[in-house]
Amino acid sequence: MSKAVVSPLTTLTQEEKDKLAQFRTIVDGWGEIEDPKQVDDMALFRYLKGLQWNMDVASAHLKETVEWRKTFRPQDLTLRDLESVAKSGWCYQYGFDKESRPIIYMKLSKDKAPDTEENRMLKYKLLAYIQEKCVARMPEGVYNITWVVDLAGASITLSLIQSMKDMFVKLGDHYTERLAKVYVMNLGWGLSMIWSFLKPFLAASTIAKYNMLNGKDSQNREALAKDIDVSQLPKEFLGDKDYQFDLEKEIQEDEKLKQSA
Repeated sequence: MSKAVVSPLTTLTQEEKDKLAQFRTIVDGWGEIEDPKQVDDMALFRYLKGLQWNMDVASAHLKETVEWRKTFRPQDLTLRDLESVAKSGWCYQYGFDKESRPIIYMKLSKDKAPDTEENRMLKYKLLAYIQEKCVARMPEGVYNITWVVDLAGASITLSLIQSMKDMFVKLGDHYTERLAKVYVMNLGWGLSMIWSFLKPFLAASTIAKYNMLNGKDSQNREALAKDIDVSQLPKEFLGDKDYQFDLEKEIQEDEKLKQSA
């Protein structure tokens, strides 16, 4: 059962309200924006919060994102165009957590697409497409996303780590403060060592969003259950829901939504 959503915009301090109003004045000076939602109050809040309420940095990042959306056009991506890298169901959006945040599931062992430059770009587009789908499905007042990642059986190489890191850094620049929490299961010894090495270089607020689950399945399920109703958690991620990713069904739903938009 999801909790009632409380918009963060209703709990701002007076200082934060003043900064939001100042940011609004700056953004209004940019002229007409193709999609006003790109610069609504929630967007301004996300960029301020995600960038430590630094007005100069937040405005520069948001302006870059507005320009990126004009050229990259993530809002126009379709699953049909990304079929070749999406068909295995290695990454998909399904359901919501207990805070009404959409959930993205990722099982890297299912990603069988050859590691080529073309496929890396298609995967980058797929991740952008899925985040756009999450944003479109967010209830009012919700602004971020929960991720569940399973690394069991995945062929993890330094090249894969580097390419995934690059993709997430690029996406993070344009989906600022969209990450709520991420659960990572089955890191293995090597990735656990890498994580231990990286942690001292990360902000405490970033580390707090990551939950590394290396216990038994029963322990991992219990940890996931803190944020996700296990009755809605797919079986392949230790839940009870008999959900299977169906590419053609997803494509049909995607096309219906775009036609009705």
